[in-house]
Amino acid sequence: MKSHILTITLNPTVDFCTTAPEIEPGAKLRCSEPQIDPGGGGINVARAVKLLGGQATALVAIGGATGAHLLQLLALEGVPTVAFQGPGETRQSMSVINQTNSDQFRFVMPGPVWTDADVPRALNSVDQATGEDTLVVLSGSQPPGVAKDFPSILAEHVGDRHARLIVDTSGPALFHLVEEPRAALHVLRM
Repeated sequence: MKSHILTITLNPTVDFCTTAPEIEPGAKLRCSEPQIDPGGGGINVARAVKLLGGQATALVAIGGATGAHLLQLLALEGVPTVAFQGPGETRQSMSVINQTNSDQFRFVMPGPVWTDADVPRALNSVDQATGEDTLVVLSGSQPPGVAKDFPSILAEHVGDRHARLIVDTSGPALFHLVEEPRAALHVLRM
């Protein structure tokens, strides 16, 4: 029996990618028509699973008009999505490729700041979307304001449902997992 896959993206983005003939300071840079994609770690995992012929549901924090645009992009790609209200406006990111030498310049915004009230809403959404034997993938950067021990807290929630958790993160959350071996073992338990 196949396990259901649930990806979690707390800090999603709408990614814009364009090219310019040459990138130099001060000048107006005339860019090509941008390619616009849904982005964020968990979203990219769900999209990859779909491209490989599988199915994963993307659980996504959204906000504002950019959040609505993100949901449209995911629907157009046929990625099943469970959205919950995140704080503020969903972020946008931009990449510009210099056509002269193929250098890529990536501008990644931090995303809206989360408060203590936002985390329980996220965990409640995870609880509702997670069943026994679900493979949960927390992937991507954590939004500003989310505690570094969030992966450990999430592990307790999915463990209570006999689900498994994979964490792909960076920064303070990753360092916390490395510094707290017990937390890391709890998260990596399969």
